[in-house]
Amino acid sequence: SRYNAHLAGIGDDEEEDDDFVDLKEAFGLPDQMAPVRLPEPGELAALARRAPLMAQLRKLAWWLGAGRAVTEDEELASDDAAEAAGELGIDVARLPYLWWMALDAVFIDLDEDQTNAIPGESAHAWDEADDDETLDIWEMVFGLVIGDTLDAAAALDPDRSEALDFSGHGAALAVTLFLARPDGLHVAEVSEVIRAAATDELPPAQAEEAWQSWVREHGDPARLLLDLMAEHHAIQIGDAEDGPVARLTPLGLAAVREQLVDSGVEIPLLPDAEHMTAAQLISLAAGASEEEFTAETAAWLSYRTAESAARELLAVAAASDPASRVLAVGIVMTEIGASAEPVWREALDRIELRVYA
Repeated sequence: SRYNAHLAGIGDDEEEDDDFVDLKEAFGLPDQMAPVRLPEPGELAALARRAPLMAQLRKLAWWLGAGRAVTEDEELASDDAAEAAGELGIDVARLPYLWWMALDAVFIDLDEDQTNAIPGESAHAWDEADDDETLDIWEMVFGLVIGDTLDAAAALDPDRSEALDFSGHGAALAVTLFLARPDGLHVAEVSEVIRAAATDELPPAQAEEAWQSWVREHGDPARLLLDLMAEHHAIQIGDAEDGPVARLTPLGLAAVREQLVDSGVEIPLLPDAEHMTAAQLISLAAGASEEEFTAETAAWLSYRTAESAARELLAVAAASDPASRVLAVGIVMTEIGASAEPVWREALDRIELRVYA
């Protein structure tokens, strides 16, 4: 769609083609990764419609009414900016990020004379969008959040940002969160990674001075990025014993998966427990927490007799690598138990399984 093309940087313009980032190559990702299960598109679209950031973009667009005058830099005059921030219930320092995001996402457009801002095509489309178009628009904005937030921050204070490199950290964070599922990343760790990357080319003393100067004036850029991702329902930030942790939501998981698939990484989608194969169940373990995998296993077993489940799992065990074999055998032993005895007797004839039988 038009929105997905905008997100990926794909279009008729050669410059847009140059903007496309091959995530597989950039992050050295394998050809295939562990499968994921996602909610149905209708459920994802419902989550997208409730995202506070989308509500703010829509409200900002319709606040313009018949139009508001803009400066030569396509910004609101200070009085109008203060009024818009008050209307949205945000600090006026946060408005520039929403303003430029709204322009890039076409929630806001300029009139023919380029002197007034008016509600844009996306604002109209968002109000009338079906599920697919809702997700397209949401994903376009997600691409802007991870792609442009820190660059926009740097542009607001070029003197302090001159020595700092903020480019590319949003996309890197999104991919890292996907790889870190379901455990997530500590907010403090995200901050340290972005600080290290932003100051990588500077001598230690200059790096510390440049970073602290920025943080004193504008706050932690990692927190700005994480807050916008949370307001967009791409991540959730939860408490842990050793500090807050950021994790992808189903919306964020779906969006990052789509970008990785577009870059050539195969990430299968899992069916529900009733229709999932034993091989899919075992492959799920690589991307699930222990609690999630236990729940998935219980659900999968509930749709099968003990013997049929054991037979499926041992067939997978016989054909799998050692780690997967141990996992599959372990489920048969601990979750199915004595009811699997007839299948274990059959397994005595398989050299891969004889020792377990």
